[in-house]
Amino acid sequence: MTNTPTFTLRTETQRALFVKELKGQMSDGYWENSRPYDHWKPWCSAKVRVGRHVGRNFRIRKDNYAFDSRQLLDCVGDRMLKIARRASGNKDYSLANLRKDLRQIKSAARTFNEKSDQDENECPVSLPQIFQATFVQMTESELEHYASIEGDGYIALFGEYFAILDHSPDSASVQVHGPDSMWWNLELPPKFQELS
Repeated sequence: MTNTPTFTLRTETQRALFVKELKGQMSDGYWENSRPYDHWKPWCSAKVRVGRHVGRNFRIRKDNYAFDSRQLLDCVGDRMLKIARRASGNKDYSLANLRKDLRQIKSAARTFNEKSDQDENECPVSLPQIFQATFVQMTESELEHYASIEGDGYIALFGEYFAILDHSPDSASVQVHGPDSMWWNLELPPKFQELS
């Protein structure tokens, strides 16, 4: 069984910063001319998630990105602050908070962890329950709290848990959120294109 290349971070804010800004800086921005020239490919093709087993489960040739460098912050710091404030829902998220998150992302990038694609607990909501649920479209204010949603966002409730469906023409994925900030990613079959 082959593990899915996965990069696990501590928080949704860190995930949003990596997905929405840092991956682009690796491939065609701040680090575009770094060697080896294809250094960005494994990072940009890996699944990025939030979990307890921080780090990456794949081998790479470059992991020394200075995500917290002053030069990078001078170039895109304001944009990263907007991403982080939206992802965290904290309008008071500061430059100090951003630097801390970027240091933790840098540390996670240097950490090889075979368990980074594993959840410690099984998701309490099953795929059959997801398929039978009635999802309603999320409002703009609800979407602001989930920067990782790239398509149309839909939500369904399951007792103390709720599921967010990120639905676009190319893909569909579900995040199940529960108490104590626990959450799980569920991969949906490619044919899941219609909402109930």
